[in-house]
Amino acid sequence: MGPHGHAGLTLILFSFLMMPFGYSFEAILIIILATGISLLPDIDLLCGWSHRGKTHNLAFAAIIGLSVAIIFFYSMNDLIIALTGFMAGFGGVISHLLGDIITYKSFTPFTPFSKRKIALKYCKSDDKKVNGWLVIGGVLAFVFYLLIVTGHLEEIIQKCM
Repeated sequence: MGPHGHAGLTLILFSFLMMPFGYSFEAILIIILATGISLLPDIDLLCGWSHRGKTHNLAFAAIIGLSVAIIFFYSMNDLIIALTGFMAGFGGVISHLLGDIITYKSFTPFTPFSKRKIALKYCKSDDKKVNGWLVIGGVLAFVFYLLIVTGHLEEIIQKCM
């Protein structure tokens, strides 16, 4: 999956996951940070490592989540913000893995717990339609999240009736 597809998928997932938490700094931070972090596993392409290896598994997700949590905790001395950082870091990488699982190329996302390779073989990672629809879906999901949690959707519906 391309960078735009990963960002779109993360926006979709986190916009709906954060909806029960309403409109808050932490919820918006998680959505935005997770979206940015969802691009991080593909750093292996820049580093010359084998693609979908060291950076495409649960261990990497945990390392990134803990790293962001530690940075947030020590910079703001706030446990809630640290938890927010963990959720964004861990969740962003997990979202990336979910995006890559639907492509043809198999990899081992459950490392270190399992060496089983997985690929759902739904699409090619560079499929422009899939990546494009994920971006559109992500933007729409985030707008929908904002409309719901701010109460604006209810206002719009009432005005239409």
